[in-house]
Amino acid sequence: MQKKKIPEKTEAEVMFPGKKVNKYDLEPWGLYEISQVAPVIKRAIDKCKAAGIKLGKEHLSTSFLDILPIVYEDVVEIASITTGDTIENIKQIRPRQDGTVLAMTILYQNMEYLRGFFGMLPAIVEAVAA
Repeated sequence: MQKKKIPEKTEAEVMFPGKKVNKYDLEPWGLYEISQVAPVIKRAIDKCKAAGIKLGKEHLSTSFLDILPIVYEDVVEIASITTGDTIENIKQIRPRQDGTVLAMTILYQNMEYLRGFFGMLPAIVEAVAA
């Protein structure tokens, strides 16, 4: 009898297999969510480029706090798509730090997808940690 091979988990799946933030049970995106967030992420990237921010890992000299005001509406929309909640409810999350944890958890849970679709986004994560 041949053993069924268990697929290896990605780093993000190990670190963030499913997490509850505020009232939201977060899991990595499926194909549907990826199809919904892809144009939003592209729009955010285009806004950064228009602002003169280079997103390549070796070029990113702008901190995440400088980028966030440019892409805030896009981040909120991605959180809305991911949670299934309205944009208005995402903007009203209390306590406020839960909004940051929500955004960062979504980013980290889906890093493997983001690397594949948008190779420059890991540089944004490095900027957050800087």
